[in-house]
Amino acid sequence: NVSNSRSKPDDLEFMLAANISVAKKILEHFPLTSLLRRHPSPTKEMLEPLIQTATAVGLCLDVTSSKALADSLDQAVVSQHTIGQNYD
Repeated sequence: NVSNSRSKPDDLEFMLAANISVAKKILEHFPLTSLLRRHPSPTKEMLEPLIQTATAVGLCLDVTSSKALADSLDQAVVSQHTIGQNYD
């Protein structure tokens, strides 16, 4: 649902698969004129603020790969009480 600010994991996987499929078709049909955007992999330095914030609220994030990060974010649960203690 587009109105939801948070998507279900299956929705995100479907959107990613659709984007990959469209990119392949564009490249196949327009090999000389296609321009596809590719995001670079995040560096440890780019992830450091996220890691520090997660650690401050008692979460351990695995940033060894995109999949590992996604899985650890899926597993992350912080109580409202914990957040209140760290940000008051």
